[in-house]
Amino acid sequence: MASSPPTATDDINSADIALRVSGLSKTYRIYGRSQDRLLQGLWGNRKQLYREFRALDSISFEIRRGETFGIIGPNGSGKSTLLQLIAGTLTPTQGEIYIKGKVSALLELGAGFNGEFTGRENIHMAASIAGLNPGEIRQRYERIAAYADIGDFLDQPVKTYSSGMYVRLAFAVAISVEPEVLIIDEALAVGDMEFQAKCMVILKKMQERSTTILFVSHDVGAVSALCERTLYLKQGRALEIGPTPDVVARYIREVQEANNRKINVTVSGNNDSRTASTPNASETGIIPPHRTASPTSPEAASGAASGSFTAASPFQSVEKEHLARFAENANHSRSGTGDVRVIYAEMTDDKGLPIRSAEFGQSVLIRIIVEAARICTFSVNYKICDKNRTPVIGADFLMQRQTLLTLEPSQQAEVLYRTSLPLTDGRYSLRISLTHPVNAHQQALFFDIVEIAHVFEVLPNPTAKFWTQVYLPNTLDVRVLE
Repeated sequence: MASSPPTATDDINSADIALRVSGLSKTYRIYGRSQDRLLQGLWGNRKQLYREFRALDSISFEIRRGETFGIIGPNGSGKSTLLQLIAGTLTPTQGEIYIKGKVSALLELGAGFNGEFTGRENIHMAASIAGLNPGEIRQRYERIAAYADIGDFLDQPVKTYSSGMYVRLAFAVAISVEPEVLIIDEALAVGDMEFQAKCMVILKKMQERSTTILFVSHDVGAVSALCERTLYLKQGRALEIGPTPDVVARYIREVQEANNRKINVTVSGNNDSRTASTPNASETGIIPPHRTASPTSPEAASGAASGSFTAASPFQSVEKEHLARFAENANHSRSGTGDVRVIYAEMTDDKGLPIRSAEFGQSVLIRIIVEAARICTFSVNYKICDKNRTPVIGADFLMQRQTLLTLEPSQQAEVLYRTSLPLTDGRYSLRISLTHPVNAHQQALFFDIVEIAHVFEVLPNPTAKFWTQVYLPNTLDVRVLE
């Protein structure tokens, strides 16, 4: 679970720097046949029987003491390799790593425990490797066992554990050594929801104690909630290092663009007609174009009304300078195929005035104007995101039981969502996307995404401060019992 730093710590001069990675690279030799390894040793430099695979290529960054630093990227991008190099379980091909303080690493499943040993024996072994003496291990053992919460399995061989039990024990040991630098590699995704929630509480407490944390996860929500800065790795290269909201937004955008390329797109006729190839509506949950849905409940009916639009109805005119200003701002953060695009979006109050500051629970109108470049059938969706660009509330046509919108080339339409803002005070942004849903929106073909269409703040609730992101209406009955 823990490892000594791979290099001496005296080389970091700044008191604020906990970890520095400089020009780090890792190259593997890939042999076509197993016997070529032996033959290569015999041939030496006279003949090359392998090809090189560069898992990491010249990675450099610094992490401040007490900072939580995220690492994201697709599978095979080099995330686990980077953490293993920092933890000291791999040796770099090139570059240097400097670390200040005790390091504890929770790496991929299978790293650190002996499967033949019991959980109890592995606790003693891992804690000893981390530098704890027998007295310290005895003092902390009950706390480790209580946190792992695997009961009598502590006296069973680790090879009999489920993946969830394994990661519970591993995390309990990793935090018990009270590290100054904690490395977590995706392992928390294995545990159940209760364990994950418990881990998040522990990580928050470690942040308060100024523990430096390197956090790798495919859960961009967890990365956004925990990390101040993030590194985006792809094919062994650092594509971007910066504030987490910006890096996560780029990662999501590129994942969506890759998803667009994977979804089967059929171009028919004279290439002016383009639709996503999907199963029939009964299989996907998609309401066929030009067919009005029949809500099955009063709630569904009211939902459809609140998100209604009429493509044929004329929308209020928007001045050209407003359209130009919106396009200029949107182009900094937009992606998609461009078959249909958002040409204007705003959030207004009941009087039609743009909202920059909103009161808690205020009613608002989200107005979206779109224009098609090709014939398209699509849903118009919005999300309201917090300061970390984590979605908080939102809506789309499928959830509103609204017929998908079909437009011809150059045709425009206006979409009006009426909603309210039951949000805690803070800064928020409006995200708009135009998608063709696949499999009830579990996947989608993204025609256009505007990451930041409108920015506003919600003022503090004068009644009381509430400690959730969203406050939903409640009914309340109170009575004194005799």
